[in-house]
Amino acid sequence: MLRGRLGGSSAMAARQQPSSSRHQHAHQPATRPPPCSLLRHGRSSTVVPVAAASLSSGLRASAGAGAAAARRRRASSTTTSLASSSRKPLRVSALDAALPFDFEHRARAALESERKLTVGIVGFGTFGQFLARRLAAAGHRVLATSRGDYTREAAAIGAEFFRDADAFCEEHPEVVVLATSILSTERVLRSLPVQRLKRSTLFVDVLSVKAFPKQLLLRLLPPETDILCTHPMFGPDSGRGSWQGLNFMYERVRVNTDCEDGARREARADNFLRFFADEGCRMVEMPCEEHDRVAASTQFITHTVGRVLGAMDLKATPIDTKGFKALLELVDNTRHDSFELYYGLFLYNRSSADELERLERALDEVKGGLFDQLHEIARRQIFPPGSSGGGSGSDGDNTVVAELLPPVARRSMMASSDEDEDEEEEEGGRPRNGRNGSSNGGRALPGPGTTAEPRRLGDGATRR
Repeated sequence: MLRGRLGGSSAMAARQQPSSSRHQHAHQPATRPPPCSLLRHGRSSTVVPVAAASLSSGLRASAGAGAAAARRRRASSTTTSLASSSRKPLRVSALDAALPFDFEHRARAALESERKLTVGIVGFGTFGQFLARRLAAAGHRVLATSRGDYTREAAAIGAEFFRDADAFCEEHPEVVVLATSILSTERVLRSLPVQRLKRSTLFVDVLSVKAFPKQLLLRLLPPETDILCTHPMFGPDSGRGSWQGLNFMYERVRVNTDCEDGARREARADNFLRFFADEGCRMVEMPCEEHDRVAASTQFITHTVGRVLGAMDLKATPIDTKGFKALLELVDNTRHDSFELYYGLFLYNRSSADELERLERALDEVKGGLFDQLHEIARRQIFPPGSSGGGSGSDGDNTVVAELLPPVARRSMMASSDEDEDEEEEEGGRPRNGRNGSSNGGRALPGPGTTAEPRRLGDGATRR
């Protein structure tokens, strides 16, 4: 009866619950004990086990759902921690970007920093300042010393000037460039306090002759030093703008690569040469002796011809040709170089004297060809074919032809005619062995476009 009553009350309670509540209980696990569990303190003992079983089942379901949710949270946390522990720090590398964190930019900057040198220039004249300006613009540290005070000029360039050679050497430049004149190189090198420099210092000369400074540096410098002989084949005038395509000659005379810091010494020499290559120079490696042989045929002759034309005081005209303008430019370039430089090219290059003699002989041959051809034309006019010697010619004809010639050729022709007449009188008035009555000793007369062998023709003519 009690069970029926309980059943009826339960049914009635179920009917009184709204439909939404019934659906909610149907889809959600029970978190509260069912109504029958309230009878656990009731008078009937038969209902209590049923209510306790229902309560235990609900608790187990709720505990299972909570455990599953906890396991899912732990798995998610473990995955996140593993992912964060295996992830590396983010590093940004930007190419072609002028940003401080650009890896390529920083690597290039580090490499360029290693290539920068401390270059000391001994002799801060025109050429020394010319080199210092380019070196400083390329980022190298430039030191300078000289007899005169060039503090203001050095500051304008971006270099440091030292009046005292000891203070200059105590700055320990990695490279010492000798930019003195050829004639003063030995005196300057002997007066330089080399003992205050590092023993591994690289000495570089930039003189226009090479065999002389090569032997001088090998003789006067300690064997621990390195020696590089160079010759930039240009100067402040020809290299005023770009150095692109200009020749730069060099010889590695002595680079001590067998010592402990041999790799650093070789890299230093390479970095110095790389400066000129980066400026666009055409790098030519050549022995110093070979340089002097070929330079006498190019540089010394160029200076000689430029100075000869300068002594002629050539002037520009309204009808100048391109060739004449090139000659005026040559005169202008050589005029800016000191005579001391020109004299040094002659004195300290053994091949220069030979080239000067060759130039003189060539000029004599050209003059001889001109005058020989001119004399033959004049002689034919004075002594027509078929005449014997000067019998058919008159002094009046001789004078008329002579007046048409330049003064030098006129004097030469008249002197030559007098000599021929004297020789013919000595031989009894008979012409000498020759053709067409000429007195050339049996030689064929030069025709147009040929060059005759030079001979002495009198005042103003060719000479040996």
